[in-house]
Amino acid sequence: MTSYIAVLRLDESSTGWALSYGDARNRDYNEVRAPMPLKLLYEPGGDTEIYLGHTAVSKHKDYIDSAHTGYYFFTNIFSLLTKTSRKDDNMVLIEDDSGKSLPAVNVFAMIIQSLIDDMKRRLSSRFTFDDKKDIFYVIVVPALLQESRELDLITKAALKAGIEDKMVSVVTDIVALSFFCQFASSHGFSTEDKYLFVRLGGTMDIMKQGCKQKDGSKSRSTVSSFQDGMIQVEEGIENFMIEIFRKDVFEKFKALNFTEYMELKHDIAIKLRSVSIHTEKVHLRIPTSLLVMYKDITKKAFKDDLCKFRDIAMVGDKIKMPASQFMDPLEKAKIGVLSHIKAELENENMNSILVFGEFAQTKVIQEEVKLLHGNVKFISDEDILSGAVAAGKMKTPGQIIKLAPETIMVASLDLGTTYSGWAYSFLSDFISDPRKISVRNWNAGSILTPKTPTCLLVKPDGKTIEAFGYEAENKYRELIEDNMHASYYFFRRFKMTLNRKLSEKINRNLMLEDETGRSLLAIDVFAMSIRFLKDDLLETCNKRISGPIVAREVQWVLTVPAIWNDGAKQFMREAALRAGIEGRRLTLALEPESASIYCRHQNISATNNAARDKDISCFEVGTRYMVIDAGGGTVDITIHEVCENGKIKEVHAACGGDWGGTSVDKEFETVLLELVGRQIFQRFKKENMEEYLDLCRDFEVRKALIAPTSNRTTGFTIPLSLMNEFKGTTHEDLAKSVSKTPYAKDIKIKNFNKMTISANMMKSFFKNSINCIIPFVRNILVSKNVSAILMVGGYSESIMLQEAVKTNFPEIEIVVPEETSYTVMRGAVIFGYIPTIMSTRILKYTYGVRVAEKFLKGKHPESKLVQTDDGDKCNDIFDKHVEKDKVVNVGETKVWRVYTPMQKTQKQINISVFASEKTNPEYTDQDCHFVGKMIVDLTDDGELDRKIEVALSFSCTEIAVSAKELKTGKETHSTIDFLG
Repeated sequence: MTSYIAVLRLDESSTGWALSYGDARNRDYNEVRAPMPLKLLYEPGGDTEIYLGHTAVSKHKDYIDSAHTGYYFFTNIFSLLTKTSRKDDNMVLIEDDSGKSLPAVNVFAMIIQSLIDDMKRRLSSRFTFDDKKDIFYVIVVPALLQESRELDLITKAALKAGIEDKMVSVVTDIVALSFFCQFASSHGFSTEDKYLFVRLGGTMDIMKQGCKQKDGSKSRSTVSSFQDGMIQVEEGIENFMIEIFRKDVFEKFKALNFTEYMELKHDIAIKLRSVSIHTEKVHLRIPTSLLVMYKDITKKAFKDDLCKFRDIAMVGDKIKMPASQFMDPLEKAKIGVLSHIKAELENENMNSILVFGEFAQTKVIQEEVKLLHGNVKFISDEDILSGAVAAGKMKTPGQIIKLAPETIMVASLDLGTTYSGWAYSFLSDFISDPRKISVRNWNAGSILTPKTPTCLLVKPDGKTIEAFGYEAENKYRELIEDNMHASYYFFRRFKMTLNRKLSEKINRNLMLEDETGRSLLAIDVFAMSIRFLKDDLLETCNKRISGPIVAREVQWVLTVPAIWNDGAKQFMREAALRAGIEGRRLTLALEPESASIYCRHQNISATNNAARDKDISCFEVGTRYMVIDAGGGTVDITIHEVCENGKIKEVHAACGGDWGGTSVDKEFETVLLELVGRQIFQRFKKENMEEYLDLCRDFEVRKALIAPTSNRTTGFTIPLSLMNEFKGTTHEDLAKSVSKTPYAKDIKIKNFNKMTISANMMKSFFKNSINCIIPFVRNILVSKNVSAILMVGGYSESIMLQEAVKTNFPEIEIVVPEETSYTVMRGAVIFGYIPTIMSTRILKYTYGVRVAEKFLKGKHPESKLVQTDDGDKCNDIFDKHVEKDKVVNVGETKVWRVYTPMQKTQKQINISVFASEKTNPEYTDQDCHFVGKMIVDLTDDGELDRKIEVALSFSCTEIAVSAKELKTGKETHSTIDFLG
């Protein structure tokens, strides 16, 4: 009996997969792979290499840089297929980007096989299945493949990839969408409604449908296809560039600088998506090599030759033009799309227009289509996947069991140093399967990513969010281009501001500088960021279900590094309160604990041995494993032990340092500072923030590809503004200057602004970080009897860090979950439902209260003598409540201490809490640090016997305090003010 349904999505420009368990409830798929570009690189030979998606793109760039030949690189696969598919299937050939051909059935077989291999690699450690017998495959293709011959070709490719004939079905995306509407009544769809399905991709497909019966939808017309779409836009982009730069110049640039040509084309496509009908001006950066080539061929500077275009001007290395003129490449496609939809609406009244596809992501298209009908819905990829699963269930045994709708859910917000995101799970989903946790995939332009950059753009009033994440980066670029950015605030990577030592105090008046040196209150910056994540989650959820969810119906979990001090944790809590989250509905979760909890709920195996016999979810009681949570800013390290009833206990207190992924970025920036000079670089950064951000993002992408075995150089484009800044200040070319530095062997600049860095130099950027992490791990492992090391967090995806851990600890199994960026967010959701899953924690510090005790001459220093109504006292005595490295049980009864006032007139007792890294400190001003306080009001009767009982609770992620006046029985429950 089929246990799983796998959906393989082959869109015109992207691909991905999803898996549904055979017993799935209340959700249409359980595991999903974020979409990746539909690009295939195939290298035949003795060791045949096949790469798909982002890996294929990166590999292709490397091959271009190293002049490597003998490979095939396929991009516009479906458009080429539809132009040639009239022939016999075995004779249908598809050309790659260089003009070489392969049989189409082979190309699609490699794509399908790569998707299956990726799914098996990511899931086989967590699921036991025979991919030939236990999985029914639904392959979703664009509706432009209407003819049975074309669909049969995909089926043959699936068989060639090893799928059995009875275990595969090929459906178009429009058919998948019709199934989604048929079974998605909880999403606001009705079987009585009439829908107009519009797919806007490379081309356009339209189908009218009225869903009359629950046993199958009844189509009111066949699919109508038109040539209007992204293919027209791409042709328009080509013509646009030829018109601007001349055909001879542009064709030569395209031939000799293919990578830069693709980047320019990509930039134009991204800007076309974001331009709205309200946009007035557009700025477009021009590659330096194209400007140089233009001058070499025409004998004129491009800037001087722009006079033939009335409204286009050159500003630095960018051209500035009216948005209406810039949108010319999509005008023809837009007119066609709108006219075809209008024609369909004139023939029959429809309840809704459902629009999906790559071209549907264009803002202008969305705005114009909404003007045609009162109920337009833009369908997500997730809905297409859900519909495909429904189509698969029609062909396999079993029945979908739906639970009653449940509005209560737990949501986690992960505000990271470099990237941020959120996750949630409805109570009904959690009851049926705690692993059913949804996350947001963020639109980075041409790809979707599991997190979005931690970037906040604030309006000039300093109080209102303009944008967050990728949208903040893009909006800030637009403001720079329009010279309107000076009054805005732009913050990025600000979380590390709260990473303080025990002795370093944080207060509510802490100011935070943005990237240009302007300041706002740090707590407001954090609050606005948390508010955005909260509101974005609610908005997304409300688009997916019927009936609104509001913040007070959600239990919110905010993740924080385990090594943060108590003041930093309280700072985050207060920021969340300012963001509109109720205190009683807010829990703080420690990041390494969350990752550990999630992995204990998954079948995640070790990655450094063939036997793969280490499965964290199946560890026996008593098994210990280390958690290395390597994020963008911090690296948290702890050791956990498996307990009875699925619980986990901490056996080594969390520790670590600021050795995360951003430390690698700082090493790269340090080298740039040495090459160009600090003042020049800072001036470049301040005046050309857009180019600086591009340089940072470029390094982010390329550092992820570096491995210990890497031997190729890595190429970067140096911003023209930085080159000019350097030459204008030093009167020397940067290339010549670099050749005189100690870096001359490893760094070279050629073709004016192309910088290459040797493999050894790129690896050296990781050296300081790894040299801090490895010895630290080694010291902790001594005598701890650890069976495995679990590596989570974004930096754990680095091959350099993974290999360093594997090489230095070969006797220990290393576990690196797939999509490590998700583990903390998803684990925090589980923690929100089961906060007692952590049974014990280890204290990092010794905590106590400052008191005064009877002064003993000869024992106590005279400097601490104070006279009170109760006699001579020694002040600043450390009254220990808990001791460093001791175990505290979650939910354990607090240890009470009794205190009395020092003066009869005293109306309050100030409970001042101190922490120490020593086991038995004697005085609070020696080896101790003040961390917070609580004020307890006393009954005003002028007596000294007004005793109060005080208890500090350390078993949760935050320290709580309780106080009770024994005479009156009055109780006070609060948290310590660590920010006072």
